[in-house]
Amino acid sequence: MEHEWQETRKREMLAEVVKEYSKMCLLMGKIFREYEESGKVSFDDLHHLVGEHENKGMWQINDKGKLWELKEKTHSLFRNNGDYHEKKFDKKIGLVYHELKKVKEDVYELENYFDENLDSKKRILHEIKEDMKNAEKKFAESKEFMKSVLAKNRKNEMLLSMLMTEPVAENIYGDFGIINSLYPDMADAYLRLGKYYSESGWFGRAAEIYEKSLGIKDDEDVRKLLDASRKSLSLRKII
Repeated sequence: MEHEWQETRKREMLAEVVKEYSKMCLLMGKIFREYEESGKVSFDDLHHLVGEHENKGMWQINDKGKLWELKEKTHSLFRNNGDYHEKKFDKKIGLVYHELKKVKEDVYELENYFDENLDSKKRILHEIKEDMKNAEKKFAESKEFMKSVLAKNRKNEMLLSMLMTEPVAENIYGDFGIINSLYPDMADAYLRLGKYYSESGWFGRAAEIYEKSLGIKDDEDVRKLLDASRKSLSLRKII
């Protein structure tokens, strides 16, 4: 029973990681674009990503950033139990975090301790440029490893549900092409998702998904499942 709960939690965490990663793609894209256009990066944006973690004697600062939280989740999922691609994805996220942490420190130094020394300013700006370049490169590489993570876990119903109902793929890759490669038979993918919703007691969602499956391919068995979901939903409303 405990093993079953652990496996369910792993599937749930994977879906959470992919969802958070998709949001991270939007944030990172914004930061990289703004830096390319202006040569500047916002300290507040960097703080939002990497947070602040420091031990000061008896005191601890632990202001969790979004990228820090994602890094910790990928470590928990993949560092010891992942396959090659999952571990590489985890490593890339960790490297991006550390590159941007360095950028944040440089930006803070530039904004608060710059003493008008031109050579010092050039040095800091060069370091920011190199670290931003490395962070962008490693983040782009993480997207390629994410494709393998998605392919391996394509039968995860929680992941399937999220991919079908939220703009995750578009956030990561700019379009829905990855969905078609993961699920070439969309009618079957909708059918599996509908069954997952039915088994979970989400009969309204199940009915909507069965309708989408039938919109692609008419199937008598799917029609029976759709009718059963509608009846279960009606009974629940009566009760």
